[in-house]
Formats: sequence, C-alpha cells, structure tokens
Amino acid sequence: MKLQRYDTSYIKDYMETLEGYLTVNVPITRPGVFPYQRQDGTVQMEAKLPEDIFSDRTIYSARSKPVTDGHPNEPVTIENYQTYAKGMSHTDSRVEDFKLYISLTVTDKTLIGKIHEGYNEISIGFLSDVVAESGTYNGDKYEYVQRNVEINHIAIVEKGRAGPEVAIRSDSDAWQIDEKEGGNTKIDKSWLDKFDQGTMTSGDFEGLKIIIAQRSA
Repeated sequence: MKLQRYDTSYIKDYMETLEGYLTVNVPITRPGVFPYQRQDGTVQMEAKLPEDIFSDRTIYSARSKPVTDGHPNEPVTIENYQTYAKGMSHTDSRVEDFKLYISLTVTDKTLIGKIHEGYNEISIGFLSDVVAESGTYNGDKYEYVQRNVEINHIAIVEKGRAGPEVAIRSDSDAWQIDEKEGGNTKIDKSWLDKFDQGTMTSGDFEGLKIIIAQRSA
C-alpha cells in the first residue's frame, strides 16, 4: 500500500510572464534520511535513496503535475483537478547538484498574491511504498526506505509543518502523519513547535533531548 508523503523546498526567485503568471524553477527533493511522524505521535526515520528518487519513474512523475494552494486532503486526480489546481509543472524535471529540479507556472491570481505576500515554500505531495529496511546513508541511520516514489502534486505553502529550519536542513517538512502502525518513540507536538520556533525553555529539557536524539540518530 502506498503512503502519502510531503517534502518542502523554497521559492527563492520567480519570473513574471506578460500575462501575470509566475514561473519558478526549484529543487523539490534530494536523497537523505528524514523523520516522519505517524498518527500516534511516534517517529520513524525514512530514507530517500538516490536509486529511488533519481529513477526515471520518479523524475518523470514530476512532469505536468498540478500546482496547489497548500496540500489537499486527498491525492489530486482528474476528478478533483478543477477544485485544487492553481497551475502546472513543466516537463523539464532533471537531476542537478544531486537534487531533483522542476520548473512550474502558477496561474491563479489569489495564489500569486499570496506568493508576493510571503508564501515562499514549495512542498511536494507524493505516494511511495514505505518498506521496512534498516541501514545507514551518509552516516544517518534509517529504519524504512521510500520506494516507487510518484509525485502527485506540488503545493505552495506558507510554512512547512516542521518549520523553516527543518525544511532548509532536510529538504523535508518531515513530521508527516500516516496510517501505518509501528514506531516506539513518543514526541509531544508542543515540543516540536517550540523547537522549530526557537522558544523552548529549561522546562522543556526532556523534550529537547528526545528531539535531538531523533534528529541525530
């Protein structure tokens, strides 16, 4: 069963067309090991390995995909495209600097206005098989591997779920909720919010230790 996931990147610059549309060229994911939160609050470390996210299957899946205003609560299909689509990705997906790049055009006036006002993150929604497989990638240990990654949509968001620091460091908004059972380390969501906002106090020391342990595991 494929699980839905999200990754986050930044809009650093864009070009405005004569029609008023915005065209952006961005990296949308890269190899690495990232934490994902499950519905019960536990966390598991999942690897995106080069042979998976740089496969023809995943590269091609980024092409001609809808651009959305935030993540819909369901995959985007032909049945709901008119409801969610605010633009479209191009057909130039490729690997550069060990990242997967794509350009896209935003055609919705409201969403373009939000981008001008500070919506500066792009977060891909994708489906993947999450396979129980332990290992180490670039010194980071993982418990699961994302296989057969297929990009469903590319969302423009104000802020990734794990905050800008996590998005910059791991190219993922991580802390993604899913339905799969398992995992054994409980993290209070309030700790995550305080950690990512830089507002933790001495009273949150226990939470700080757990978060650091998870992110450096």
